[in-house]
Amino acid sequence: MNAELDGFLSLAESDLKTKGVGRSDEFETGLRALLLENGRRFMELLFNERELVVPNSERLPGEKNMGQSSRNVLSIFGSIRLSRTGYYNPKQSSCRYPLDDALLLVEGFTPAAAKLAGRCASDESFVKAGESMEALAGIRVEPRRIQRLVQAVGPILNQELYRPRPAESPAVPRIYISADGTGIPLRKDELKGRKGKQPDGTAKTHEVKTGCIFTQHPVENEEKPWRDLESTTYVATTERVDAFGEKLLTEARRRNLGGATEAVFISDGAAWLHRIAKENFPQATRILDFYHASEYLHEIATLLWPEEVPLRYARWRKQMREGKIKQIIIDAQKASTEENKDAVEKKLNYFRNNLKAMRYDVFRAQGMFIGSGVIEAGCKTVVGKRCKQSGMFWNESGVENILTLRVARQNGTYDSIWTDERLREIRKVA
Repeated sequence: MNAELDGFLSLAESDLKTKGVGRSDEFETGLRALLLENGRRFMELLFNERELVVPNSERLPGEKNMGQSSRNVLSIFGSIRLSRTGYYNPKQSSCRYPLDDALLLVEGFTPAAAKLAGRCASDESFVKAGESMEALAGIRVEPRRIQRLVQAVGPILNQELYRPRPAESPAVPRIYISADGTGIPLRKDELKGRKGKQPDGTAKTHEVKTGCIFTQHPVENEEKPWRDLESTTYVATTERVDAFGEKLLTEARRRNLGGATEAVFISDGAAWLHRIAKENFPQATRILDFYHASEYLHEIATLLWPEEVPLRYARWRKQMREGKIKQIIIDAQKASTEENKDAVEKKLNYFRNNLKAMRYDVFRAQGMFIGSGVIEAGCKTVVGKRCKQSGMFWNESGVENILTLRVARQNGTYDSIWTDERLREIRKVA
């Protein structure tokens, strides 16, 4: 290896002298390729060394020695060829390869290569992920192989991602919890029997429930509230309300919900979100998203004064910011007619049911956020950017695996969920 490296460096030095530094990119890429190749050869030699100590390499009672067999394994240096001893258990109809177990290989990937592939797949389609691995790391891997890896690791890593654990963040004056839903396109066979918003009552998409946690250190007399920098973490799942609520609570506890002086729950007031706030965050101050409420306000103004909507809406919106919700309800009732009374009352019920969560004058005076823009942006960043690209149609389990990887990336916990214990679990079911 050293002789080959010396030869390459001599040729490169000569080439630089004759051609100049204008083509130094060839030197860099050539050197990288050589270093990767030498790393690959070193790993191959090391793991095929006869004297290599491999845990649990002795034959167990009832097993048959199958002798040596070879397989290709993808490492971060490239593909390596392993020759290892296998044992067959007739009663369990299973084969055991101690070297594979010791290296914690998953779907033919070393742990480091698996993490790299998962990282790329969390950002891009499987095809693009394969291209990125080759362009950035010099590793060639088929897109379907990356897809199979994600399918294998996703469910187990999801358990680690949402495993209850002690608070990992310092106590803060104020912690926010916010949640929303966003639809993703599923395959037709996955949508059969699902109720949706199509004219015929069928579904075209499936909802991903998304939540976020962020913190704030309020500053007295500050004109508008500010989030603590880099304080936002996420939860995203296709699971139902109860499972989502538990995961959101787990993440809030990891972010030290119990140590916060005050907790605030912001949402658009949907029934399922109200349920999560009530069951999982009963002590939190609940705030109805001001901008969602404004949409209802605009709809009521349109029903009552179709010719004066901008003027009436602007006046009401100012009153709403001042917390004068009851006055708005009274004015709307007085202005309603027999023709529009039922429609107006239906929308006013939205305000009546959320009066306590619409004290915007009080919330603003305390320096609180009154909008759910953070979670709406999170729906786009965590879910939409990867899962709602043109031409994509998912099955529910497949998108759940991708959401696991994306949430872990966004939360800064990606590397930490790839524990040896979880890799062993993955090997058992893979």
